[in-house]
Amino acid sequence: MSVETPTSPVQVTKHLVDWSSLSTGPALRLNETLLNQTSGYFNPAYSVIPLPGTSDADFYRSACQALIKWTRTLNQVLGGPSRRKRAFRNAPYMTQRLEFLGVLVLRGQIMKPHDWAGAPKRGKYASRKAS
Repeated sequence: MSVETPTSPVQVTKHLVDWSSLSTGPALRLNETLLNQTSGYFNPAYSVIPLPGTSDADFYRSACQALIKWTRTLNQVLGGPSRRKRAFRNAPYMTQRLEFLGVLVLRGQIMKPHDWAGAPKRGKYASRKAS
């Protein structure tokens, strides 16, 4: 499923989730994006690709929406946010990114979630200014 609107030229693709290997799908999509030095956001259920002319703000908004949808799905499957958070804390760093948060690539560079310029800030990063 891809969604494009005239005001937000972002391609959002919903994927079937392979629950036995959550990291595989995002890792393959991430590798292709890094090789092409392009931008994108990837989690097990969604890929968000900015089309030419897309503003960073529209791209971040769509990436955040995909993250929220994926987080809700994980909460439902794992039995609630506390179980998701516990699983996240016990997972290795790259597993946290690939399976729980997703990975944002901006012009070929992997970005940490709190470094997403223009993305809404929450928690301990709320006071940071976007660069």
